[in-house]
Amino acid sequence: MAVVFSTNTRGRDSTWRPLRIRVALGSSLGCAARIFSEPVTGREGCSHSKGRPGGIPTSRQGVSGSGCRGEAALDASASPHSASEPASNRAFMDPPRHTMRAKGGPRQRPPWDLNPSWDPSRHDAWDVRPGTGVLAGTPGLRAPSLARTSVLVRTPVRAEDAEPKALISWDLASRRLGPPLVPGGAEDDGRKVPMKQITLATLLIGLALGNAYAQSTSPPAPPAPLSAGEEHVLGRTGYGHDWWTRKRIQDLGWRDYVEEQLFPDKINDAPLERELAQDPRTRAFRLTFQQLTAKGVQAGGYGPNNQFTYRNGLVRQEAQYEFFLRGLHSRRQLEALMTEFWLNHLNVDAGGGQVSRYFAHYVQAIRANAFGRFEDLLIASAKSPSMSFYLNNNQSKKGAINENYAREVMELHTFGQDDQQGTYEHGDIVALAKILTGWGVDNASTTDGFRFRGAQHEGGDKVFLGKTYANNTAEPTEGVAALRALARHPRTARNISAKLARFFVVGPARADLVKRATDTYLKTKGNLRAVLRVILKSKEFMAPENRRTKVKRPHQLLISAMRSVGTKTLEENYEDRKKLVNRLANYTEQLGLRLFMVPPPTGWSDRNDTWISEGTMLARVTLLRTLYNNGAVRAEPNFKPNASKLTDKELVQAFKARILQNAPMAGTTRVALVDYLAARKFPDPALKRSWTMTLVFSSPEFGRY
Repeated sequence: MAVVFSTNTRGRDSTWRPLRIRVALGSSLGCAARIFSEPVTGREGCSHSKGRPGGIPTSRQGVSGSGCRGEAALDASASPHSASEPASNRAFMDPPRHTMRAKGGPRQRPPWDLNPSWDPSRHDAWDVRPGTGVLAGTPGLRAPSLARTSVLVRTPVRAEDAEPKALISWDLASRRLGPPLVPGGAEDDGRKVPMKQITLATLLIGLALGNAYAQSTSPPAPPAPLSAGEEHVLGRTGYGHDWWTRKRIQDLGWRDYVEEQLFPDKINDAPLERELAQDPRTRAFRLTFQQLTAKGVQAGGYGPNNQFTYRNGLVRQEAQYEFFLRGLHSRRQLEALMTEFWLNHLNVDAGGGQVSRYFAHYVQAIRANAFGRFEDLLIASAKSPSMSFYLNNNQSKKGAINENYAREVMELHTFGQDDQQGTYEHGDIVALAKILTGWGVDNASTTDGFRFRGAQHEGGDKVFLGKTYANNTAEPTEGVAALRALARHPRTARNISAKLARFFVVGPARADLVKRATDTYLKTKGNLRAVLRVILKSKEFMAPENRRTKVKRPHQLLISAMRSVGTKTLEENYEDRKKLVNRLANYTEQLGLRLFMVPPPTGWSDRNDTWISEGTMLARVTLLRTLYNNGAVRAEPNFKPNASKLTDKELVQAFKARILQNAPMAGTTRVALVDYLAARKFPDPALKRSWTMTLVFSSPEFGRY
């Protein structure tokens, strides 16, 4: 099968040329492209012909007079062919010879060859036949910029749409989908390449490039088994391993993998981001504060103002939905994990009310600052409507001061509860509460939802932690300065560093690590990325005695189970995906965690004994089995151990090797699993295989990380 489509490029001589890309798919070819440009100065003739010496004048059906089909390289100063160039290269770069047929109509030349104003959205089907001279690979493409060439495809849109909704890129070198591109152009070698609108609606270029290639080749070989250390890194810096993270950590090495994860913006997460941007269940992340609070019916069924309870609950559910999808599929695993960590550290109860209504924006604010300076994270949280409503700071005003937020920001968010040094006293809480009066919510905001009301600000100078803050009713400078001072305080440095170290490292050697992390915090003025680097690349973090020492939290258990066997929820339609994620949220709650609905400001506990007991062990086994029976956990096609041919011991080992990789499993656990399978005497191999998977998921080794 072949697909041909066009755009334009301008050479160094300022002549515009159509740039056509031909993609051929076949069982032996995989993906090959034919790229050439064609100088055109008019339909009646051609005054310029670079490329093949002399050009090749042609007569085209449907075009009066003569045309010009001289080939030229993208670099217009160089000829694409030379006397020494192999004939195969010249054949490859010959213009394609093919015909196309509109649905129900006669065969004809591609319309864009004939009519620049052709509207492809008016044609609902095209039959494309292969051309000749297509070779595997890309010989003859000698311009350096062609190494970065991508096939650009416009997603189907309505005829009345003026511009494409999105452009999909297919990288010819890696044969993978790239990030969505902004309609209107692409950069190539310093030249602007305006994109011609390309629909070919039912041709479904993405399907042709993705599915046809996948069907014509065998599935890619899985990565080699992880070492115990690599498996530990993936378990502690994210939600367990999947195909991509296994291969990535083996390609980079664990240190460089951690370094890459510390810069999530540099990791291509386009497949997930593309889905989140259009999924109806993540609409709350795309609505402004105005849309969330406006009167009347909201787009997407958010309801009028008298249905705020329904609308608020919907936002929380969408936040849970987005959280699970990121945990399951994001390549930015450390970002997903640290977003959870800081949401818990700066906890708000999104169980209802206006805290819930603005919660999607709160999640975005936390994620955006998860690797920056702690002071910026703290200020973003303080300004957030969710935090303001949760701890009543929006009600704090002169003459009626509310101390709730000031107390919690000192006792939990910064200094910590264990203030044995007597760093502050109650008078400091009162002073901070006065400094933060007038900090409220702006429902009409298009940014962070924050509004400073100077008329409600407590007048007069305030003394906080021994420093005087001059009165300012015009801007929130007092509050910003006080929060920065809190974030940079040595007591905060130790509290935050200790909490991060405790989250990633267990054991008596942690004390020295906390000191090194604290020193880094103070030296970098609270740079969280730098502090995390110290912890995650430390000998304490990688020590064998630090592995499998923490009990997985309920959502972590479920997500890591699905990731380990290659479950792909992004391939589901929206309704099936919604049902699946709803199950995950319900099962998480049944295991004791109401995600984002923890009432106390302390958040949920990270202590092992909170999540594991005799009762919860049985619940974990039951829910993991239910998750499989409901179709949520599905192993990828190339992972189906033959239960009818393998012994019970071999079957357990096959699932252990996939799920736990090279992490050790106790001999007592192996014996218990094998004995269970032998006692049940499963008549159906598929049932036996599914139970073996559930048993390995339920093992103490998988339940810890």
